[in-house]
Amino acid sequence: MRDMARVVTLNNIVPMLNKDRIICAEFKETAYTCIVPKETAHIGDFYIMFEADAILPEKPEFEFLRKRCYKEELHGFLIKAMTMGQREDGTKVKSWCLCMKPNEVGLTEKEIEKLKSGQDLTERLEVRKYEPIEDASPTSSKKAYPKWVKFCLSHALTRWIGKIWQRNHQNSAGGFPSEFISTSDETTLQNLPGLLDKIQNEKVTVTFKHEGQSCTALFDYDSKKKKVGKFYVCSRNNAYKLKCNNDFWNFAVNNDIENKLKQYYKKHGVWLILQCEQCGPGIQNNIYNLKHIDWYVYTIKNMLTGDQYTYSELADICKELGLKPVACIRDNVTLSEIMPDLKTAITYAEEVYWSYDKEKDEPIFNYRPKDGEKLNKSYWQAEGIVVRTIPYNKDKNIGYSFKLKNIQYLEHGLSAMSKEVMAFRSIN
Repeated sequence: MRDMARVVTLNNIVPMLNKDRIICAEFKETAYTCIVPKETAHIGDFYIMFEADAILPEKPEFEFLRKRCYKEELHGFLIKAMTMGQREDGTKVKSWCLCMKPNEVGLTEKEIEKLKSGQDLTERLEVRKYEPIEDASPTSSKKAYPKWVKFCLSHALTRWIGKIWQRNHQNSAGGFPSEFISTSDETTLQNLPGLLDKIQNEKVTVTFKHEGQSCTALFDYDSKKKKVGKFYVCSRNNAYKLKCNNDFWNFAVNNDIENKLKQYYKKHGVWLILQCEQCGPGIQNNIYNLKHIDWYVYTIKNMLTGDQYTYSELADICKELGLKPVACIRDNVTLSEIMPDLKTAITYAEEVYWSYDKEKDEPIFNYRPKDGEKLNKSYWQAEGIVVRTIPYNKDKNIGYSFKLKNIQYLEHGLSAMSKEVMAFRSIN
């Protein structure tokens, strides 16, 4: 799990329009900005930064968050990014995280004295990373999982208990096959200081960040015997090696994925690993209003060599397999042409939209609004974008990648968006 609570150093204070008690803080270790009290903010001070999607424990020092952030089902306070006013030049202030002084989070005086820049305090402060239940234990049958099992699978500290139940009752969950492919978890650009400058002259692919859950499909492989085994599917964290009643297996069976991959091998001599975003009913409020589960492929690898295909190659393979690639925004473009700096990059991510084609009864990704159309009425902002250099292969340390999320999308909310799409569809 990435650092969800760490030590950062205040290195710039940005005044805010019509705000006397708060300022926009910028930090040495990250490109995130955050709102903090003006009275106690001093250049060089340490802060404890809690990233968006961090779950803070129910402790007295975090009780001030109860009204806005408390989630009963998570037994903690869920931190979200949000806009918090304007700078004096009129630009919006985006508070991507929560920052508190070291003496405000429950650390002892001795611990505070020993703090270092960038220090990870996630475990010490009992901070968890929010993961939707479907990522931890996807299933189409709610009755198959008792409430206490869902609770265990939703929390890092108790997930092992839930997995024991899975093994004993479903006999299908195991560890993710990281020896063949990494789990999908792109790092946010703001957490990669200097990267944008480093890769300005690189060719990149920019894709639409679909809202769903990670899915991987592949075959077992015995490296000693050099033998390909059974086909299976995975969620972000679990491998389901035996066929069971969950959305991953149901899609794979209904769309004959196993046979399609076998046929591809017979034709090309390559065993493929597919990594996709699974979207549809029961997942993230089904904001795209899909009638059934669908896969949007974002990574394809050669299982035996570990080589990863470029987006253009991936799109061709998807066409042959009858699958959908993630929507491409730009391909084979020099990064400096579209994202010369962080401000431009964030704006770029905020100007990616999608809509719904009522005639075809399906979503249109990477949509360009027409004159007279209104945001949240006929088109919606995307969750964000993913940028990868060409070539890119995380498992072989080739190239770089990052994601950029859209704060306005996060603030709008999946439930509200889902209702708006349904209303849009119903208008003649």
